[in-house]
Amino acid sequence: MGLLRLKKEVLCTSLRSRSIFFPSHISHYQTSLYPQRNSLFDAVYVINLDRRPDRWTFISKQLQRAGFREGDYKRFSAVEGNKIDAHKAHACGLLSLLGFLRLQEEESHRIWGMDLNKGAVGCALSHVMVWAAIAARRQRCVLVVEDDSLFPVNFHQQYEERMRRVPDDWELVYVSGLDTAGQASMLRVAEGVSRVPQMHRTTNCYVIKHEGARRLLDLCLPMTYQLDTMMTLHVGSDTNNNNNNNNNNNNNNNNNNNNNNNNNNNNNNNNNNNNNSGRGSVVGSGGVPHVVMPVCYTMQPPLVVQATRLGSDIQSSNGRDEKEEERERCRAAGWNIDDLDT
Repeated sequence: MGLLRLKKEVLCTSLRSRSIFFPSHISHYQTSLYPQRNSLFDAVYVINLDRRPDRWTFISKQLQRAGFREGDYKRFSAVEGNKIDAHKAHACGLLSLLGFLRLQEEESHRIWGMDLNKGAVGCALSHVMVWAAIAARRQRCVLVVEDDSLFPVNFHQQYEERMRRVPDDWELVYVSGLDTAGQASMLRVAEGVSRVPQMHRTTNCYVIKHEGARRLLDLCLPMTYQLDTMMTLHVGSDTNNNNNNNNNNNNNNNNNNNNNNNNNNNNNNNNNNNNNSGRGSVVGSGGVPHVVMPVCYTMQPPLVVQATRLGSDIQSSNGRDEKEEERERCRAAGWNIDDLDT
C-alpha cells in the first residue's frame, strides 16, 4: 500500500516539475496547452524529445498530411532516458529489481526488443506521464502518437470506419502495431479489428480512454521489460470461457429434462449473443492467448505505420535496410507505395 501511494506521489510531482529523475525542461516547440478540439478526439498528444526538432517537423508534416490542423495536436516533451537516475527510479518503484538489474547488463547480454535500456526507460516514462495526464483530466478518447509515425492521407475516414467495428468495451485501441507472431487473424472480432495477441509490439500510435490509462499505470509499474511488452503481459484465452460455458450447460442438463434442456440451450445461445454484442466475440481464436487487461483491440492491418528511416534510441539495428523495412510495413498495411511520403 505504501509503494502504491509513493508511485502516485512520484507521478503527480513529476507532472508538476519533472525534476525527480531528470532535469526540468520546457519544450521550445510547444503548441497550446488545450488545443482546439478535433471532432474525433478529446486530445492528440505527440511524444517528442526536445533534442529532436527534426522529428517534430517530420511528425507535424505527417499529421497535417493526414488532415489534422496545427492546433489539433499538442507536443508532449519526452523524457530523456540518458538523464534518468536508475537507482532513484528503482527506489521509488518505477523499476522492478529485475528490470533494474537487467538495465545494468552489457548490451550484448540483453534480450533484443525486450530488456530495458536507457532509451526504453525514457520512452516508457514518457508514456506514463501521458497516461497520468489523461487519467487526471478524465479524457474519454485521446490519440497518443510517437514522432516516428507514418499516417495515410485518408486517416480520418479510415479511422472512423474501423472504430465503428471496435466493440464498445474498449479501453485501448492500437492504431498501429506489429503482429510479430502472425496471430491477429485468429483473434479477429470484425473486419480490420482483432483482439491483441500477446506478441503484439510497438507503442507508436494508439487511442486510449482515461480508464485504460489508469489501468495501465497499475499494470506497467514497476517496469521490468520494455513498455510494449509490459502492456501485453496480462493475457487469457477463449478456451477458459468455452469451458465455463460447457460446465454451465452440463449443470442445466442435470437439473432439467430433455425438453427443458433444449429451451435452456436456446436461452443460453441468446444470452451469449446478447453478451457478445458490443464485447468482441473472437472468430476462430482456438485458444490463442490475447491481452485481457486493459480491454484492448488492434487495427490489423495497422492504420498507422512506424517509420524506420529516423533511427531509434531504443532498439539497436537489426541489420536490415531501414528504408526497405519501412516500405514492407507500408505494403503490409495495404498502402500504395507510390503514395508514400518520402
